[in-house]
Amino acid sequence: MAPMSLRLNAQEGSVSEKLINFWEARAKGGVGLIITDVLTVDPNYCYLGPTLSLGTEESMVSMKRLTDTVHKYGAKIIPQLSHPGPDSLRGLLSRQEVVGPSQLVNKSTGTICRELSIAEIESIIEMFGDTAKKAREVGFDGVEFHSAHAYMLGGSFLSPVRNKRTDKYGGSLECRLRFALEAIENIRRKAGNDFPIVVRMSGDELIEDGNHLYDMICAARAFEQAGVSALEISGGVQPEYAHHIIPCMGKNRALNAAQAAEIKKAVKIPVFCVGKIHTPMLAESLIETGKIDMVVMGRALLSDPELPNKSMVGDIDNIAPCIGCGDGCIGSGAVLHSTCSINPMVGEEKEMEIIPVETPKNVVVIGGGPGGMMAARDCALRGHKVTLVEKEAKLGGRLNVASRGPFKQDITGWVKYLINQVEGLDIKIITGKECDEAMLKELAPEAIVVATGGCPIVPNIEGIDGPNIVMAMDVLEGKLPILRGNILIIGGGIVGLETADFLKQNVNSVSVTVLEMLDDVGREYIPATKSFILNKLMGKGVKIHTLAKVEKINENGVIANVRGEEKNFGTFDYIVVACGFKGSCSDGVYEGLAKDIYVIGDALKPRRALEAIAEGAKTARAI
Repeated sequence: MAPMSLRLNAQEGSVSEKLINFWEARAKGGVGLIITDVLTVDPNYCYLGPTLSLGTEESMVSMKRLTDTVHKYGAKIIPQLSHPGPDSLRGLLSRQEVVGPSQLVNKSTGTICRELSIAEIESIIEMFGDTAKKAREVGFDGVEFHSAHAYMLGGSFLSPVRNKRTDKYGGSLECRLRFALEAIENIRRKAGNDFPIVVRMSGDELIEDGNHLYDMICAARAFEQAGVSALEISGGVQPEYAHHIIPCMGKNRALNAAQAAEIKKAVKIPVFCVGKIHTPMLAESLIETGKIDMVVMGRALLSDPELPNKSMVGDIDNIAPCIGCGDGCIGSGAVLHSTCSINPMVGEEKEMEIIPVETPKNVVVIGGGPGGMMAARDCALRGHKVTLVEKEAKLGGRLNVASRGPFKQDITGWVKYLINQVEGLDIKIITGKECDEAMLKELAPEAIVVATGGCPIVPNIEGIDGPNIVMAMDVLEGKLPILRGNILIIGGGIVGLETADFLKQNVNSVSVTVLEMLDDVGREYIPATKSFILNKLMGKGVKIHTLAKVEKINENGVIANVRGEEKNFGTFDYIVVACGFKGSCSDGVYEGLAKDIYVIGDALKPRRALEAIAEGAKTARAI
């Protein structure tokens, strides 16, 4: 399991109970080796807020509790040792200086990094050995040394992107390796030669002035000669290639495997590979063909901690698939810790356990989208009698349309998984029928869960009812083939941008313009996905205008207020409306038809599938 920052850490470096519960679920689920989040060798330098460390007695005790818990299930666990260096958030959180190999401005935080002196470097190298010794004392099975992505101190010293020194720690690759090799030697001397060390490194930094494959092959051989036990191969640099380090939708699967395979040819120690290896089939293929020795999974073990166990018994269809959305694990917004669109139990493993009810109720779930199916499944797992009603001919809701975008195919696996879940339980499923008052009176529910989704917004614009006006959802569903012409899309949110991408897919005879009334487009995306889709659209020649509010549409063209000035964008063959959604459940519509009525997801307020799934799960536990 890959190291991931989940914002579950306790203060003063300790492991919180929530974090222990999180890792326990993965160990129980069959993970062989867990690599923890960053464990800083210097407690004065945090990573992304509260950071694991071994600087206090309390933190040592909590780490021992963690390792004992994981070992109960036969799993091994190692911390990712690092000094956050130039990427420590202490520069933002407490206005204290950050340090690194050279004085540079951090592109992510805007803080200025002070260059370390040789005496300071030597002191930090001692910290690595001291911390590794403590890690062994509290029961860890080894350590991982972070030297990837031109990131944190280890990666920064290795990369010419950040290391501009002219002394013995900079210049050539041999000298840039010196910091890592001396830290590794210190770890071996203090923690013991039999204490395994894994090095995380980029197979290729992918940036013009960075380390490339053959540099990293040389580095891998140097690490092997230094006594390192294994190598974990990632790729890219932070922040320029964040979308590669945490691959978003549309990025290739196993995107570091080719570099890992080349490095494996050059060394005799085991080579691990990380980077969008989400399925057992892909993982098995990489191992069976000899490309790598071990697969490292991250988000796939968020969406389903039981993935290894299910894989071992061939229960593939019931693996909750990661779709690479990043909405919960990276862009969780108001949530205090990372979560998951697929698995709302992330970070709440104990709090959201399925507990059977003492008195089963008759529950009707209206709407077979993600929130509705999650509510139906969890109600049934708790022992309730459940009826799921969907007015369309098939389950899936708006996910069925969301999967139509050029890089959104993985969503179909999520839909299939949810359908398998509800069909595999004792749930009465009714499709192709509206759940009206007559049906509800016949079903006589004690509780109703309203998960009817949202309705597209039609803006109040003069001329919006013209013959060439179409809705984005109709375009994405294939109800209206548009193969040529001049197209305007009103709205630059997710639906608007993905409609533009959909229209331009393999079609050169379509010209697309997007008008967005706010000052930015794609605000709902996580940063990596946003940069990915915008680069795609720019490459396809899509024109995007922000602060452009459409005011009227007539025979002379589309008139918009652009940054305070009126502008005529001319006429268009089609005008596509992608202005978002509104809640579909009116107040009091189900009043008197059940004792308890719950409204979830977009039926309550338009948001993401992340919120719909979470509300479906929590509602099922409240009934």
